[in-house]
Amino acid sequence: MDNSNHTMPMDMDMTMMMTMRTTFYIGKDMTILFSRWITESSGQLFAAMLVTFILGILYEALRGLRAYLSGKIKFTSSNARYSRLDGRLTENEITPIVSAKDPESPLSLRLSGYAPISIYIVQALLNIIQVGLAYILMLSVMTYNGWIFLAVVFGTGFGYLAFSLRKSLRPFNAEQTV
Repeated sequence: MDNSNHTMPMDMDMTMMMTMRTTFYIGKDMTILFSRWITESSGQLFAAMLVTFILGILYEALRGLRAYLSGKIKFTSSNARYSRLDGRLTENEITPIVSAKDPESPLSLRLSGYAPISIYIVQALLNIIQVGLAYILMLSVMTYNGWIFLAVVFGTGFGYLAFSLRKSLRPFNAEQTV
């Protein structure tokens, strides 16, 4: 197969390809995520930092919400899941039941003793949003701008303090460690 006929278009901006940074720098002139999101002034840079800071907080808020919902699922289903000492489920415990008689969740798929399937669907949707935010934050950091990097780091740190720290501050139990 001969690839000699494949050439780059002449209208491609070669200076753009040559100026892509691969080391951190401090500056205000950059393109973030989209070709139209360009910062050329200090005000635009501050706005970009504010947006990435808020996205970092939102990422941690979603992480905290998912952890909270996981705790609720375990709480509502703890009796059925761990009723046997060996931790195995019997065939009766994993049989799907569809019932219109359940007033709490009409016609919803339920596993014996488990939370409604809608909770798991919400968890999956929140996970999709969280992963998308994580990639957006990663790509923002890959601009290699030190200010954007700091905004992401401080945004996720502040989000952790606001949404996840309470869970981490449980009393330490030395018997739980191995």
